[in-house]
Amino acid sequence: MSVSIPADPDTPITPLGPDSLFWRLFADSRVVPYVFWGGTIQNLYPGLAAVVEEHSTVKQEPMQRLLRSLYTILGTAFDGERAHQTSQELVQYHRGLVSTDSTGRRAPALRPDTFYWAHATYIVAALEMAENFYGGFTKGQQEQLFEEFKVIWRQYGIKYRDEPDTLDTFWVYWDHMVSHELVMTQAFKDLFYYRFGVHNTPPRWIPAPLYRGVLNGIGMPIFRLYATGMYPGPVRRLAGLKWTRTHQRIFDAINLVLRLVWRVLPERARMHPRARQGWLRVRGDLPADAPLLTAPPRYAPPPQYRNRPHNFQPIPPTENTAASQ
Repeated sequence: MSVSIPADPDTPITPLGPDSLFWRLFADSRVVPYVFWGGTIQNLYPGLAAVVEEHSTVKQEPMQRLLRSLYTILGTAFDGERAHQTSQELVQYHRGLVSTDSTGRRAPALRPDTFYWAHATYIVAALEMAENFYGGFTKGQQEQLFEEFKVIWRQYGIKYRDEPDTLDTFWVYWDHMVSHELVMTQAFKDLFYYRFGVHNTPPRWIPAPLYRGVLNGIGMPIFRLYATGMYPGPVRRLAGLKWTRTHQRIFDAINLVLRLVWRVLPERARMHPRARQGWLRVRGDLPADAPLLTAPPRYAPPPQYRNRPHNFQPIPPTENTAASQ
């Protein structure tokens, strides 16, 4: 597949479709640990962290917010003809959020360098997924994927004068960012060391104490180790995280288990609900105008934080809507 981006910025961009590598990778339900990795490393950039610390519910429900936002993020590709609209909704969630970062610089959430940094982490996450689950991509496939991410970026309508134009210049940008621009932040600590509390609602069929105990005792340590395994060396040093041969063996074992288990799962379980909906529309198994799936109620913000327009799906869906997922 070749991706064509119109030279005229006012010309509509054809959204990504089922022949794209993006659809192949991010339909994968194993994307969740990569979202955790992305959310944590994003919060090491001062401008982004400042907005998160001041305006987000990161202290109260960081994991729920990540999982809730994933529906919209995936929709920027899997929503087909509505992908551009979804991209604009994602931008709208960030509109008007302004803070001051640790350097004293004004930090709007939509400042191009800040928004591109978040976008860049998903590019790297996609390449890491390809390496860990699909045997790696050729250089040509990597370049194709990078071009596909340009489509997503154009849909946001944000112009960044230092945007890398090629995959090679992107890696120069990435190496500079992780080596020179990231700092330790409270937003990173709040997410990386998060513990599920009493306000976290489990699925109806799991007792709340068991749900929180398993997540805090097993789930979060695995997420932390997995994220650490993907951090570049400078990020591990910045965060004071050790990485030994034993850690690497565990990391490799987790990937092996995920590859083996994924092979025997039914299609429904192998795909994220928003992505699966996109595939069903393409196959003709779902009407093109079917309502877009949103995150289930257990990912909703705590009651006191609902109805805030920047909280990604601030009003939770009904149980019936969630049950269809």
